[in-house]
Amino acid sequence: MEQTTSTTERGYGHAWRKLREQVLKRDNYLCVKHFAIGEVVMATDLDHIVSKEQGGTDDMDNLQSLCSPSHQEKTAREDSKSSP
Repeated sequence: MEQTTSTTERGYGHAWRKLREQVLKRDNYLCVKHFAIGEVVMATDLDHIVSKEQGGTDDMDNLQSLCSPSHQEKTAREDSKSSP
């Protein structure tokens, strides 16, 4: 059976939730990708601009608010670049 871990165990505890709320608020709860092209789409996800695997940090300057489809698209693009 596959073992699951909690969000806290994966590093998304109280401090992350607080940071997530600060970034969403900073970005007016809007997806920054869509906002940049004049579209208003609510953000649901927090994204590392530079992924942690690539040396990115949890600093607010490295975090952006995205809608779920934009976040999934960016993650898939990053994953395909890192695949052999």
